[in-house]
Amino acid sequence: MVKLKIISHEDKTSKGGKDYTRFNTSQGWMSVFETEIIESLKNSEGKEVDVEVAESDDGKFKNIRKILTDEESSKAETVISGSMKHKGTYEPTSMYVSYAKDVLVELLHNVKDWNTVNIDALIEQSIKAVKQAREAFE
Repeated sequence: MVKLKIISHEDKTSKGGKDYTRFNTSQGWMSVFETEIIESLKNSEGKEVDVEVAESDDGKFKNIRKILTDEESSKAETVISGSMKHKGTYEPTSMYVSYAKDVLVELLHNVKDWNTVNIDALIEQSIKAVKQAREAFE
């Protein structure tokens, strides 16, 4: 969670023809691609908002992905203050578990004979696929 003051905005179009808006915030320029978020942030100019921000690996680009409700903001503050880790050691385990679950569900959709299914092997296959994908992007 990041608390930002929305200073101004400019509507843009990407080279690929996709419309988006850049917001000048208290932490620099950030892009937004989702229409609902854009409209809400335009209405919040001059105000502070709690948001989720995604940043490119090189730190050059920041995208606002979600505006947090008051309830989500208070929960996020509790989680952040209760589980601080040294910078650089954050490992989004729950995200990888979710990806592995999604892969497993897809594998289960392809099961033709439930009498011969080895669920442990399918779980291992799911985990291996997620690990391989993660390593490919590191």
